[in-house]
Amino acid sequence: MFLDDQTLAKLLAEGNHPDERGYIGLWKVVIVENLPYKDMRRTGKVPKFLSHRLFPNSRYSIWLDSKMRLTSDPMLIIEYFLWRRKAEYAISNHYDRHSVWEEVLQNKRLNKFNHAAIDEQFNFYESDGLPRIVNVEHWQSYSGTGKFHLHQGLLRQFKASDLT
Repeated sequence: MFLDDQTLAKLLAEGNHPDERGYIGLWKVVIVENLPYKDMRRTGKVPKFLSHRLFPNSRYSIWLDSKMRLTSDPMLIIEYFLWRRKAEYAISNHYDRHSVWEEVLQNKRLNKFNHAAIDEQFNFYESDGLPRIVNVEHWQSYSGTGKFHLHQGLLRQFKASDLT
């Protein structure tokens, strides 16, 4: 489990303390320092999308948003979402928004990022073939709160420069 100081402090306050080997439950705690961005939303994208680069010797990875808790055996999750379906990648559906356009509007409403930057990114998606009005069944919006993937195949083509 890779944590920054803030997240570790929250876990400690909740009574989750590493044992003498540095584990909390099944998870070895590793403190990450020298984070690449001041904005934690951007820093969180690095392990979320590039876990295959951070852990090249790992066969699988699971990424969970900080609001999620893993309550099952990780291998059962890998089996269900990847092995049984013969998939390389699984990601959770968004609980409320069902299209990229709805996500764009919500990000603007919440002032998550500069509106011009949001428009520029969405215009890029449109120029790449994503329609503004979408058929939900074909272009669903994914929350990204849970992501599971096999470290092989097309995913290995992504690199750090793809996030800038």
